[in-house]
Amino acid sequence: MFLKLKDNFRPIAHDDYFELFDNTTITEYRLDEQQYDLLLSINGTKSQEEILSDYDETSKPIVKTFLVELESIGALKKLEKTHPRNFPLNQPTPYLEAILWDITSLCNLECAHCYVSEYYNEARGSDLSTDEVYAVIDEMESMNVRDVSLTGGEPFMRKDIQKIIKLVYNDTKSVEHWLLMSKILPNISQNWFFVVPRGLTKNPF
Repeated sequence: MFLKLKDNFRPIAHDDYFELFDNTTITEYRLDEQQYDLLLSINGTKSQEEILSDYDETSKPIVKTFLVELESIGALKKLEKTHPRNFPLNQPTPYLEAILWDITSLCNLECAHCYVSEYYNEARGSDLSTDEVYAVIDEMESMNVRDVSLTGGEPFMRKDIQKIIKLVYNDTKSVEHWLLMSKILPNISQNWFFVVPRGLTKNPF
């Protein structure tokens, strides 16, 4: 079986410490540098035996214990076939893993849990122009952005939203998935992931 660190767990190297971050539970696990390096090898291409082969006999029990701890927190996935995971260290430079982009302040709902309605009137007309959005997309491409989430407000209240989506889809090959707020473009490739909004709203739709 090949071992892979689950996608919701991210090994992060800070200036003065290392951590494993669980995106699902927002939990941080402090690491030392050796543990961080070990995590980068758990990338879906090696079995436990192959991982252990990189260590001497004194270190192998420590590594085994660490792997058991990873499994106990639900961080390990066991695969029958290789399925590589590329960590930021192995990505092009510069590299930006993800962007959460409030593409507009406009929204046709007033969800009770949402902060947007509080500045709706004040922010009206302050959204980036189409040309400014295109400039940001160019920067995203130069940064090798992997994942982009579009939110707002309601992205599809922008009259140019389909042009924006198609520009990114056609020109920014490094972007794999866009998280959007409405299922509007039925013919987009399978790489696109759509979510229909649901929430507690004063004006039910």
